[in-house]
Amino acid sequence: MLCYYSKGNMNYSQIVFFLVVCVCSYGQIKDKTCNCPNSTSLPDTTFYFSNGKAIGLCGYKEVDNGSKKVSFYEYHLFVCGQDSTIASGGWFLQNSRLRKVKDTLFLEDCPSLPIGDNFKPEEVPWTIEKMYFIKGYIRVEEEINRGIRKYNEREIQTVIKEYENIKPSDSNLDDNTMVLVDKLFIATISGSKKARAYFIDIPKKFAGLDAFGGEYYHDLVSKLSEWGEK
Repeated sequence: MLCYYSKGNMNYSQIVFFLVVCVCSYGQIKDKTCNCPNSTSLPDTTFYFSNGKAIGLCGYKEVDNGSKKVSFYEYHLFVCGQDSTIASGGWFLQNSRLRKVKDTLFLEDCPSLPIGDNFKPEEVPWTIEKMYFIKGYIRVEEEINRGIRKYNEREIQTVIKEYENIKPSDSNLDDNTMVLVDKLFIATISGSKKARAYFIDIPKKFAGLDAFGGEYYHDLVSKLSEWGEK
């Protein structure tokens, strides 16, 4: 089951990283047999596996009064009975989803990207971490979601034209231009070499990148590196 939590209408300078989890039948609150790493605190949620092992979730919790969904930030995932952390997150740029399917726990980083109709933003998994046990030992695998929807040629040309029509007087970063940065990113992973050149040129094109959206842009640069040339 996938769930998400929205922190309201935040601009790019205010985005934070949240881990979102639905406490369903596989999770039990406050397991007294499992402490958070290097702490006497109990995990908020524990995920049980058929081999008797368990993974605990610790972090700061918020509950959405409307949807009743639970979110965590500055979280830690760990194997109960061990002090080492297998996954953690703090103040980052992506939303994240946590779900358990049979004996596998999935942690998905889900940024909001303009891949919907008419470039509507949608939350989509970018990286997917799979956690499961083999012979009693935890195994973690991470992969890039290469099934993200790509732009067709018409959409790519629309994005390129929008970028080329920006005048020098308009080259200050704001929320609208950061959406264009997102579009250039998707056009780039869709195979457009021109979009890639424009995406790389963004720090020269827009003034004040470091002050407004630098962290977000550099996160996209890291994503592009993860994606590679494929």
